[in-house]
Order: sequence, then structure tokens, then C-alpha cells
Amino acid sequence: MKNYNFIKAIIIFILVLTLKSQSNAQNLYIGPTVGITAPTGDYSGTTMEYYSGTKYGLSTGFNIGALLKSNIGPFILRGSANYSFLNNSGSAEPNDGFIEHKSNIFTLSAGPEFVLTSVPTSIKPYLGADILLSFISGRSTFSSVDFVPDGTFDMQSAARLGLGFGAGFEYSLGAGNILDISIRYNLVNLIGKEFNDVTPSENRRLDSYLSLNDDRDPVNPNDINRHPIGSSRSISTFQFNISYLFGL
Repeated sequence: MKNYNFIKAIIIFILVLTLKSQSNAQNLYIGPTVGITAPTGDYSGTTMEYYSGTKYGLSTGFNIGALLKSNIGPFILRGSANYSFLNNSGSAEPNDGFIEHKSNIFTLSAGPEFVLTSVPTSIKPYLGADILLSFISGRSTFSSVDFVPDGTFDMQSAARLGLGFGAGFEYSLGAGNILDISIRYNLVNLIGKEFNDVTPSENRRLDSYLSLNDDRDPVNPNDINRHPIGSSRSISTFQFNISYLFGL
């Protein structure tokens, strides 16, 4: 947790420094963001894969947030807060049981963007990279699922460190306003993977779904009826975002 707080402090420091050091409308821009978030890697899949412990079984959702940009010498400093909502529902096994799984990711990010042209124009393409601090939460509903009681259960929130990579362009709307369109690929849980057994005194399958559990179950991964998570899992997303920025 100390590492998470350190990265969070760095991101907040960068944003505060940006606000204090850039005070005119030509250098500082802020505004809302909306977009689509698609799970990739082990974050995608089906509810049957979620039940089997191999993937999280989520489908494409949406995101909202806020974006801050500032010209800092040879590059643009980017900072954002983004909230993604994803879910999926279906069978636990072929034609047996029902699962509804929801997951939310709140991400703070900061990093540089580099404009790909030096020619003055209304369209500025760019490439960028970010440090990510993500807080992941969720909820699962089980009905008639083997080895899992019926009901709706909240997943404990977990924090992870990662990296994001983006490409896009800014389009000047005049009067200090910018339309920013980007695509981003986020590697959410590069640092901090773990398995958390909520009730270690009980040998129950439900504990596999009450925490993020992106690392393997160290207890007895060969007992798939009670411990289905036998390997670590990657969490990554692909995003398409549109932001409306105005100068301060």
C-alpha cells in the first residue's frame, strides 16, 4: 500500500504543479471525458470463464471522467481521472446456473504527450504514456451455481499500479476550446497482484470471487471445486475517449 500512496502522491503533485505553473488559456486546458472501455486479456471472456477462475468474464462498457492538459516546454503534460463501468451475465457452466458480474475501475493517471508535427495546424496528432493508479471494485450475483451460495456479494476494493499508452489528436474549435479524441491501451495490474482469502478458516469457493484475486490461489489450486484460480491473471483495457477541453 505504501507504493500505491507514493504513486498517488506523485500524480496529485504533478496535477497541482501544473495548475500553479500554467495560468493562461493558451497553456492549461481542462474538461469532461466520455468513452467506451473494452476489457482485454484475462479481463474479458465469458461468465463460464469467470466461474472457472481463468478470466474475469466482462464485456464492453463505458467510462466517464475529467482530463487536464498543459503545455510544458517540448511536450504536453496529461493528467486524468477516469471511471469505467463493465459487466456481463450468463451461465456458470453449459446450460447450468446463472452469474451476473460487475466491475468498476477508477483510475488516476499522469504522463507526457508528444505532438507529432511542428507545423501550425488545427489538428495536432500525438503519442503518450501514463503512470496508472487504479482502484478496482465489483459485485457478483450467483443463482443455482455449484459450490457457491445464492446471493449478491460485493468484491473488496483493490489498488493496482500500471502503465497506459495512447494515441490521438487535438482539434482546435477556436476561442480556447479543444476537441480531444484518443485511443488508449491500459495495463492495469502490472504491480500489486495478490490472492486474498477473506475467510482462510473456511474451505469455500466463494472466497475466490470476494476479492480481485489476480494472482494464483496458493492454498490448493488443484482442487478446482474449491480453489479454481490456478494462475495469475492480467487486467487490461482498450479505451476510445472523446474530451471537450476549454482553456483556463
